[in-house]
Amino acid sequence: MSVEIKGIRKIALLYTGAVVWTPTYLLPFSIEESMARFGLSESTAGWLASAVLLCLSLSIIVFGRHTATLNKRTGALAAAAFAVLSTCAMFSHNFHVFVAAKLILGAALGVSCVCAYGVIAHVKHPEKVAAQVAVAMAIIFSCAMYVVPIVNVKMGHIGVDAVQLAVVVAALFFGAFMHPA
Repeated sequence: MSVEIKGIRKIALLYTGAVVWTPTYLLPFSIEESMARFGLSESTAGWLASAVLLCLSLSIIVFGRHTATLNKRTGALAAAAFAVLSTCAMFSHNFHVFVAAKLILGAALGVSCVCAYGVIAHVKHPEKVAAQVAVAMAIIFSCAMYVVPIVNVKMGHIGVDAVQLAVVVAALFFGAFMHPA
């Protein structure tokens, strides 16, 4: 069944589909933050960033098996809520809380990925919508590449977390408008 999605639901789909790749696009800033805040070496900070991407991937594998029965709106909302909570926890000065929050963020964004791309599979012309998600990604993360350094100057090394928080809070808002597919 192909569904025509327009208006706010289309924006929600494009935004949710783009935001799932936040850890990838903010990777250089996240590595720098881990090194500066917790004194990690480059390789250890890189391992942490890789672990986040591993959690994202594993989450996609686990939840992807349930795509057909998963309510995409509920999934996107729950994932965005976990992403917001985990990003808030990243402001902690406790290294273990920081690491756990990063891993939870990766898993939450994996669920968002399953939901967004699960909806894309049901729309008319999914290839066009997937291309539009790529455009949304380019816009969102091009802006982030300019905003994070400015916020870092104002807030210190937690600037990347502040920008990420803004991105996932918007995902929570848009998640309410996702098509349930």
